[in-house]
Amino acid sequence: MPEKDFTGLQIVGFYENSQLLETGVEEGDWIVEYNGEPITNSNQIDNLKVQLQTSQNIILTIRKADGDEEYYEILPGDLGVYLTEVKKNPKVLPDARRIENIDRLEKKTGMENSLFYSIHNIFKYFDLHLELEQIFVFSAYPFRCQFASIISKNVFDPTEGFDSASFLFDNLDIKYRQFDTTTSSKKKIHNEIIKSVDNDLPVLSRNCFNNQEWGIIAGYQDNKSKFFTRSFLDNTIEYSIAPNFPNKIIILEEVPDISCFEENDYAEQHKNCLIKANKIINLDNFGKFFLGNESIRQWINFLENEEYFIKLDAAEFDKICMNHKEIFANFQINCTIAMNYFESLVDKFPESKEHLRRLKKFFRAESKILFDCQKKIPFIHDKGLQDIWTENARKKQSIALTKILKKNREILAVLGKLPLIQ
Repeated sequence: MPEKDFTGLQIVGFYENSQLLETGVEEGDWIVEYNGEPITNSNQIDNLKVQLQTSQNIILTIRKADGDEEYYEILPGDLGVYLTEVKKNPKVLPDARRIENIDRLEKKTGMENSLFYSIHNIFKYFDLHLELEQIFVFSAYPFRCQFASIISKNVFDPTEGFDSASFLFDNLDIKYRQFDTTTSSKKKIHNEIIKSVDNDLPVLSRNCFNNQEWGIIAGYQDNKSKFFTRSFLDNTIEYSIAPNFPNKIIILEEVPDISCFEENDYAEQHKNCLIKANKIINLDNFGKFFLGNESIRQWINFLENEEYFIKLDAAEFDKICMNHKEIFANFQINCTIAMNYFESLVDKFPESKEHLRRLKKFFRAESKILFDCQKKIPFIHDKGLQDIWTENARKKQSIALTKILKKNREILAVLGKLPLIQ
């Protein structure tokens, strides 16, 4: 059976020390049966793991890329894999127009930034050799601590508030245009998408699956009314059909070319990034968003406002709780990216190595503070969120952010004297 016609549960990655990885199972393989039970979704796996947890061993049936089935004897419990449910590919109509060979976006940790992963896949399509970590840092996104009184995913959308996506494209001298439904008509946006696809230029698009996630529009069909997409929410091997019209798009005006920057090892881009980092950490606000240390102060005030949380009904509380969990985790990931970034710069800019090492140290400390705080608030799903994200839990997060506020002052002092940007 050809892979594109197969449906079921596919392995897209492995945890560290995964028992399946040690058996020889590979990314792209399919789980067909779990101890003789046919598998079509991840809920079945979870239920069977509980039912068979006292078994001595489990027989796993795996379908390989060539269609052959192999059998593996494993221990009961966690498989140590990232899985995605795959459904039947959409029918391609005679009037379809598609840009082929854009890779799938495969969510493994659950915390990937959908816009930067989409940009990375578009760069790969154009054979641009820019690592995902470089895309992050050249946008100055890891240094953008942003908060708003209304807790939503827009807080960490790179195009909202301080526009990290625009800074990335400007930093790489890539020509682009943005459109959204608040300032442009749907007809205008639709025409821009069609024109871009006709020019073999994929389109960055937001909210095609109704949750503010970014993805890629790579084609159209059905009298140009349906868009082919790549996104973290695709559940097909080939392109999915977007169920919604995007509420924001980014159009590339031409095929991007960054070869001149590669030759100079992106020295100019690093400098631009660090200059911008120094500015945005120093900013108090950007439009309706708080930035820098002011965002931390507003964040602490939010967490300590118990009167606000008491007034929320259960549905509102759950929504705010989960949005806040993502914002908090996103902040921790950004600190880790920044820490690794400064480590990578030490050999590139020896005149700034002492400052860079200190910055690495500060961001490592911030990442650890945030990570340790998250470990103390396990968001398990067999309890109500009001029993998990309690006043005490929020106080722990407030204390962590107070420590971050102090570290940020030290970061600003070092950044302000960094020889690289003087």
